[in-house]
Amino acid sequence: MKILGNTIRSLIQSAVNSDISGIDAYYLMSYLTKKSKEEILTNINENVSIFKVLKWNRLLRKRKKGIPANYLTGSKEFYSLEFKVNYSVLIPRPETELIVDEVLKLKPDSVLDVGTGSGNIAISVKYYLPICRVTAVDISRPALKVAKYNCKNLLGKKKIMFRKSNFCDNIEGYYDVIVSNPPYIPDRTLTGLQKEVSVYEPRIALSGGKDGLDAYKRIFNSCVKCLNKNGTLILEISNEVLKGVKSLARLYGWVLTKVVKDYSNQPRIGIFKLKTDTKKELNSSGIVKK
Repeated sequence: MKILGNTIRSLIQSAVNSDISGIDAYYLMSYLTKKSKEEILTNINENVSIFKVLKWNRLLRKRKKGIPANYLTGSKEFYSLEFKVNYSVLIPRPETELIVDEVLKLKPDSVLDVGTGSGNIAISVKYYLPICRVTAVDISRPALKVAKYNCKNLLGKKKIMFRKSNFCDNIEGYYDVIVSNPPYIPDRTLTGLQKEVSVYEPRIALSGGKDGLDAYKRIFNSCVKCLNKNGTLILEISNEVLKGVKSLARLYGWVLTKVVKDYSNQPRIGIFKLKTDTKKELNSSGIVKK
């Protein structure tokens, strides 16, 4: 890849000329130079060492292949905290911060994060509610390793209980709030997503099965036994699965009490409560008896 010169300006231009977005170009330059975007703009004509030019070329080649910029830098900001990310975990999305917003409004004494991934939701809650008892679970050992690293790095001595569990199967005790950003992309939609998502991010964190509802069935079923009386279940959703999630919620004895829209005015967060006596009315399959 031809470089026009050894200044910050020329390197950013080389990225844009290679069909890399301006946002990614400045983000990668910030990573390369350890400067903020404001500092980059102030020093736009600063010379860059040949070592950094070579590293820049490698970053651009990988980004052009479709590798997400956050995997190249190994980090992603979420709720004003910097999280380590790698191929084992989903890159946290800005919309998921809405889950943390809703938890902080409730100020619960205890929170269970199901499918924690990088730990972004659980750690953000613990950071801003330090006295809250937080447990985070995931079926993936590599994901739990990342989450534990982020916990130690961001929280220090503030502890989160991490457990390997498929949904709530291995969880004991009760929680005021249960949260989850489950995989909810229907398989037919997943194959049509951009390469950086469909190829590079972990499929287990994306695929919701044929209709996008597989994880919701498990959550609605397994979380009943872990929720305190008058507790709250907060789930990320999408407009594509909203109708199906509503139907499943009724089937498993839950009531959808609120839908929070995201920055694009699309349904993104569903807030649920258990119907009265749901625990008593469940049959062996976890479905409310008719």
